[in-house]
Amino acid sequence: MNYQPGDILGGKYKILGMLGGGAMGKLYKAENITIQKHVAIKVMQGDFAQNEEYQQRFMREAQAAASLEHFNICTIMDYDMTEKGDAYIVMELLSGEPLSDRIKRLGTLDPMSACLIMRQLLSALGCAHAKGIVHRDIKPDNVFLVHHEDRDDFVKLIDFGVAHIEQPQIVEGSKPLTQSGQIYGTPQYLSPEQAEGSPVDYRADLYATGIILYEMLVGTPPFEGKSFLDLLVKQVREPAPHLPSNIVQSDLLDAIIQKLLAKNPDDRFSSAQDVISHLDEVIVLLSAKTPLASASFAALSGSLAANLQKLTSQVNAAPKQSQPNKVIVALIIVCVLILAGFLVMQLVKKAAPEEPIAEEVTDPAPAEPVVEEPVEELSEAEALALQDPEPQEGAETGAEPAKPEIPPPEPYIIDEAFGIGSDAVLSENTKLYVASEAYFNKKYATALAILGKVKDDYWNHPNFVRLYLISASAAQKPKESAEALAHLLAIEPMAIFNPAVKEVAEKLFDDDDNVESLGNEIVNQQGAHSKTAMAWLIIRSDYDRNESRLNRMIDVYDRLNNVHTDENGQKTETPAWMMRSVNVWRLDKKECQRRLGLLTQLEQMKGSRDDVYQNVLLPLHGMDSKECMVSRKRANCNACLREWLDEVVSAYEGTVPRANAKDKADDKDKTNAKDKDKDDDKKADAKDKDKDDDKKADAKDKDKAVPKDKANDDD
Repeated sequence: MNYQPGDILGGKYKILGMLGGGAMGKLYKAENITIQKHVAIKVMQGDFAQNEEYQQRFMREAQAAASLEHFNICTIMDYDMTEKGDAYIVMELLSGEPLSDRIKRLGTLDPMSACLIMRQLLSALGCAHAKGIVHRDIKPDNVFLVHHEDRDDFVKLIDFGVAHIEQPQIVEGSKPLTQSGQIYGTPQYLSPEQAEGSPVDYRADLYATGIILYEMLVGTPPFEGKSFLDLLVKQVREPAPHLPSNIVQSDLLDAIIQKLLAKNPDDRFSSAQDVISHLDEVIVLLSAKTPLASASFAALSGSLAANLQKLTSQVNAAPKQSQPNKVIVALIIVCVLILAGFLVMQLVKKAAPEEPIAEEVTDPAPAEPVVEEPVEELSEAEALALQDPEPQEGAETGAEPAKPEIPPPEPYIIDEAFGIGSDAVLSENTKLYVASEAYFNKKYATALAILGKVKDDYWNHPNFVRLYLISASAAQKPKESAEALAHLLAIEPMAIFNPAVKEVAEKLFDDDDNVESLGNEIVNQQGAHSKTAMAWLIIRSDYDRNESRLNRMIDVYDRLNNVHTDENGQKTETPAWMMRSVNVWRLDKKECQRRLGLLTQLEQMKGSRDDVYQNVLLPLHGMDSKECMVSRKRANCNACLREWLDEVVSAYEGTVPRANAKDKADDKDKTNAKDKDKDDDKKADAKDKDKDDDKKADAKDKDKAVPKDKANDDD
């Protein structure tokens, strides 16, 4: 049955109207009357609602999609059964159009737009595949484009109705719902293994993305047939057509499509992240013709890395060892001993007689502990810093509470490290000195607890956030660390220049368990400097080491806006030279010649050459390649850059750039020639002067001689 406007589902969802639907169910616009928020509700109806298998499939769609947290996947908020026995799913209400409508309306998409949409789709699939979920119905109808910031092509992947779960344990009580030989999906986008009814994995989704990429560029799918059977035969047997040569970067795009559409799954890309790496190379080349400021990457989003890619990167990056690391073994032994001691203490504690409980309880509410885990012995100053101010006796109601008298800090190295004394605002609070000193005494939990007391007062001061971040990291609080890092990047563009902050940031991006929540935190908190700060973090990374971490950083960077407008309408924009510099780090380590081309363009950017030289070229010139030689077993990962960098660096005097190395050499030759001419002129002048002096001396001698002769004549 159909639901009418005003009907209430689940006791809290008020139907506002119908959005559409198909044979399996209807899609309604509704309002959550509890929080007054508009949502979309998909309701299973008709004969399908009475079929147990379809009910299970419908609920599995809800559970599978709800387990995925990704910007490019439609968020599932709730799922349940109505009083009438109809299963329903509550999801975020999307405003936009499916990719199929965009293609019909425009005919074809330009390569840059197609690549940006494809990258988001692959990022969403990478998240799903990492959790063992294969969508199995990837098609333009299920790629929904919504408006986000300054773009209208932000991807939301929808409809997990026929999803295959490779790891059923992620969905409670799930069991296989498909049998061998059954075909699920849409014929134009079926992989060969789906068309044959064979078992599928994530590579079936990758095959469908190849068809979508082709369709966006050409306007029609690569395979079309007169009947369902005709299409299936073509998917299984017919090789994929090549892209027309008039499409920009057709060779590279066609190579990606041909590999995605390989008939044998083993011949396709190894993961969605693998496809993204190749797609980024095309985006870099396309951006050379389309300025990055106009071809904004603000719409990009996606998973930070698929599990398969993580494992592959870790295996490739880790040096092989013939025997276990002795330090790791020792740490394991220490951890086991500590755990054993802890268990013994717990047993002793349980065996000890309990204290008698007083019959009269004067204060039933227990006092909140000052430190969550008081494992550290506190000094008097630290204990006072942790105390909340208490009103003095006889003080009037509403008067300010008395502050605890904390001893003034003694001279310490804390000011040099955290800049509290030089900060006009922070220097007035003695608690911050105490927190800094606690940190240096390795009382990390105490330092963090003290900082938490004044967090609201100083949260917009970079020096305070930096101290809070480092303390949270040392106290092993990843959630607090992620929050502080995201906020610091939003308010301080040069935050990463602090070595301690950079170390914490890299540590957080290496954390497999928390890295996705870190990325979401940075995107949610993005402020005036988030993208600029992330760009600094990327271009100050050695791109030949820890590729997995770098890919995660770039993924977060792509999801940030390069232009930020504050409440007063003031705009802050990430410099163009920084965004172009990030593209150098996008390229694979094997793409040395392309890196050289990008660096050459960067070095010639008008108005930014000093910035590029100081922050990109000079650090690259001094970058140590020994690690590259060891881990990659290559003489030099960037051999083609070395000679060029030598020439460019030698062409600069201090921070003042010359036109290029050749001009520098020509100028030097001209200068040397001029100096030589001047020296020759000076020598000639000196020689002429010597001759004049000799003549004058001869004349003088002659004058002196004449009187003498004359005197002799007189005699």
